[in-house]
Amino acid sequence: MKYCLRFFFIFISFIWNQYCFSQKNIIWQRTYGLSNRFDNIYSAKSTYDNGFVLGITASSENPNDYFIWLVKTDINGVPLWSKSYINPYSLFVIKSMDVSINGDIVITGATEQYDDWGDVFLMSLNSCGEKIWCKVIHYDDMNYGYRVKINHQGNYALYTRYAAPSSINSDKLWILNMNGDILSQIYIIPSSSHPNVWSPLTEDFMLTEDHGFVFSGHCYFPEDTINPSVWRLQHMLVKLDSTGNELFFRPQYLDTNQEGVLLCSIEHGTILYSCGYDYGYSDKKKPLEFTIRPYNGKYSSTGALLYEKRLHPDTMRTFLTYIKSINAQSLIQTGKITHDPSGNPPYYLGVFKTDTMFNILNYLENDTGSVTNECITGSIDGKFLVTGYCPPQSAFTEVDGLAIKVNSDLEYDSLYTFPFIYDSLCPFPIITDTIDCDCDLITGFGEPVKLEDRYALKVFPNQAGEVIHFKFLDRAGDMERENKEILLFGLMGKPALKAEIGKEVSLNVSHLPAGVYVAIVLHEMQVITREKVVIIH
Repeated sequence: MKYCLRFFFIFISFIWNQYCFSQKNIIWQRTYGLSNRFDNIYSAKSTYDNGFVLGITASSENPNDYFIWLVKTDINGVPLWSKSYINPYSLFVIKSMDVSINGDIVITGATEQYDDWGDVFLMSLNSCGEKIWCKVIHYDDMNYGYRVKINHQGNYALYTRYAAPSSINSDKLWILNMNGDILSQIYIIPSSSHPNVWSPLTEDFMLTEDHGFVFSGHCYFPEDTINPSVWRLQHMLVKLDSTGNELFFRPQYLDTNQEGVLLCSIEHGTILYSCGYDYGYSDKKKPLEFTIRPYNGKYSSTGALLYEKRLHPDTMRTFLTYIKSINAQSLIQTGKITHDPSGNPPYYLGVFKTDTMFNILNYLENDTGSVTNECITGSIDGKFLVTGYCPPQSAFTEVDGLAIKVNSDLEYDSLYTFPFIYDSLCPFPIITDTIDCDCDLITGFGEPVKLEDRYALKVFPNQAGEVIHFKFLDRAGDMERENKEILLFGLMGKPALKAEIGKEVSLNVSHLPAGVYVAIVLHEMQVITREKVVIIH
């Protein structure tokens, strides 16, 4: 289903923005934005043709008006095509993305297609941005996909938050094949194995050389064995082997006056390097007064702490967000930066080159924007793309996605002038258009769906004068495509319209008087769901 909105989405604003680029004279720096939208680059990846693909959440003040905007660029960041992935009935946002060696794309995030609280979705696209399939993992209450990576077997390793029955430690790792079939699911920190761990939460995970997994995040853990009721927010690092067996788990903090979070880790030879932040309390008599300081940790392959350091603690506040390897001697890191003594905004984009002892070798600060999520990707030509949003303060009425490209010395890259062949695996030209993200529900796992919660009817738009689109949802997945009847009644009980509905149907209501109606769905003469409908003229 494609709508007239497609013409609006074609507009791409990657020109110099007056807020994002004031007082700048930079070569490789781009913005990507749609009019009247908050556009944030949540993930970016290099592609087989020397370009990039950018995964952007395009949001607005209307929560149901969030969609995914995928932009494919050349090596200089110039857009070649874009696709808008929309579910007209609900919110649809990206959290993470990965690209295979042949250009196929996998995306995860949140959708409200089956639940107004949000569910996990996983979507597979070909290298041209065309949808192959989209699937939803449903549990009650809020849950969403947070990270996805393609492993050495070509399967999808998916980390989800809260996708579990209530009252269970809910960080889970799923392995799905290329068709979206679930191969395995495991709790990253089972409560049965760690009863003294409370509220663990993963911020990122990585695939290791031995085909295992390392998770970075935080948890609440007893301060010591003498005071087990005193809980502290602690850095958390977990390693699982290829089958999900735990190899090590370590919460840790610097000292009794420190708490913190690990946001990302990498494997560099046999060593693990992590970045994040810790809380520094300025006065033991005033425990609520603290500053957030950038933190780095260095660990052995068995999780033993080798070295830790605060990065630039005297002049820089807030935290480090992402870390990558440059070479055997150096690392590249990004962070949200402020030099305000109290750690107040605005938070600018900071990029650091450090050695493996976290000494700063080079530093780049860009005050036009800031960073989000998976914000560093290595390019085929040995450079680094750093992504996020601009301007750095959300008080502005419009926010655009921001991308800069730097070399290993953190100098802005220059533009290429010789030709490249782009999108050689796709027909030319590739159409910039809008794709309806109708996702199928994965069934046969998890907790049973309660009968009263099983069926739902989505209506779009729900103040309509011409055509109304109805979409039937079965959270057990058994009856969506069976033929059912949909009936529209006035408030006095008079039938106004009748039609068959499988999964969805569009009905012309232009001939009906304006007013409030009730739509009901019948199956085998039983009402299984209903929804209020408003008709206006």
